[in-house]
Amino acid sequence: MKNGHPPDPRQARSGGRWSDGRQSTSRSVGGAAGGLLAVAFLVLAVVACVPLSLGVCDGAERAAFAEFPHYGGVDLNPSPDFEGGTCAGFFDVQATHHEVLDYYRRHLRAHGWAVRAVEIHARGELEAGTLGATREGFTYEVLYETGPAMIDGGTHLAIHVARA
Repeated sequence: MKNGHPPDPRQARSGGRWSDGRQSTSRSVGGAAGGLLAVAFLVLAVVACVPLSLGVCDGAERAAFAEFPHYGGVDLNPSPDFEGGTCAGFFDVQATHHEVLDYYRRHLRAHGWAVRAVEIHARGELEAGTLGATREGFTYEVLYETGPAMIDGGTHLAIHVARA
């Protein structure tokens, strides 16, 4: 107390002392609580992300991705697509989507994949679709976009391989 009055809580403290030099008797838990909160957040972020990365683009998926050459002899190094949970590779070719889909249909069947009919997702200035196949617990998809809206013409491809 100073002059018979309790200390003003609005007075600044520094190093556990009030601005008038008296020792503070309260302990600061804000720093410790903030630190614990930051550690808890970090642990939750890591735990939440680990399942997304497990099994995405592992050795078996990479082997399926590379078991035959991609259209045009393109050398693709697949990368994990965490959103879709697949091994993915992307490239453009100067060919019609019909030529590209025929190529993948032949090669997938020759390697024992059960090929499904092409699903068309959009038509018009930009046509998009998917050729899908399955085999022994895996899926293989060839997604394409083509049409006059493509800047350089040709066909844009996205190849995805994943565990079913």
